Amino acid sequence: MAAAEISGRLGAPVTAIRHRQIHFELPSPDPALLDLRTVDDVFISCGTVTDIDHTRASLPLLTDKALSLDLAGAMARLANFRAVGSADPFDAVASFLGRRNYNRFEIEEALGRAVARQLDGEQQSHRDRSRAQISWRIHLAENEALVGLRIAPVPLHRRSYKGAAPPGTLHPPVAAAMALIAGLRPYGLLLDPCCGAGTIGIEAAGLQPELHPLLSDLRPRAVRMTRDNARAAARSIHLAVADAGQLSLGHRAVDRIVCNPPWDRTVEAGASCATPQLRCGEKRRECCIRRDAPSSCARKSSRPNSPGPA
Repeated sequence: MAAAEISGRLGAPVTAIRHRQIHFELPSPDPALLDLRTVDDVFISCGTVTDIDHTRASLPLLTDKALSLDLAGAMARLANFRAVGSADPFDAVASFLGRRNYNRFEIEEALGRAVARQLDGEQQSHRDRSRAQISWRIHLAENEALVGLRIAPVPLHRRSYKGAAPPGTLHPPVAAAMALIAGLRPYGLLLDPCCGAGTIGIEAAGLQPELHPLLSDLRPRAVRMTRDNARAAARSIHLAVADAGQLSLGHRAVDRIVCNPPWDRTVEAGASCATPQLRCGEKRRECCIRRDAPSSCARKSSRPNSPGPA
């Protein structure tokens, strides 16, 4: 879904898809990069460092090889998106696959030494990154280390609207992907009968501004959180406190149903969704849609479209 959004919205050719990575090319800086909804973050590619194995001898080697990357050029490209200086305080965030004789904080320090030497900035400790204005990213897989520079000031998956979030809340890029899979249409009625913090409906409304989202939850506190988050996102949402298995929709035709039902793990199922004969996952989804409807997390209605909520 993320690759489809990148190519569809940006017209950018996707050159590679790897573990938790999508590589693509743009001929020029595009502010729409910062509005991608299904990705966790976006980085400027600075290059790849090779011959980094699992031994501790690779840490100084990583620093030496990172010095050969065009970090200053990456900073110049970042300036097309926001005002930054090469000497601004920075942090480095690392991840890796496989077993290694060093941890991610040591990888961050190894990259940070190269950045500080090439650009004169001061690296912020992983214990307190609050002063960092620039964030470098490094990912190790097998014997390669991919280095990138974050474009946005904070990760894209951190939605500013989501001030209130209950346990088990849905990751916003996942909610956006679910909404896109559903195939949103203007003036359609989208139903989420287990809305939690409202992430699905808010993301869907952002992707299709003329959508009519109807969000409900059995818990009044969840509906209040959804209301607060929708206001912060400036999204128009219809809200209700209701049992997912006993919804009163009147004459309104539901165009799409997209939901993340409670699975009795982080969030306890209640009311109709907790009925003993409906406790398995497949039946739980039926309960949250309609008892006589096919089981689906995003289902098209067979009834004609409604012009919107009454």
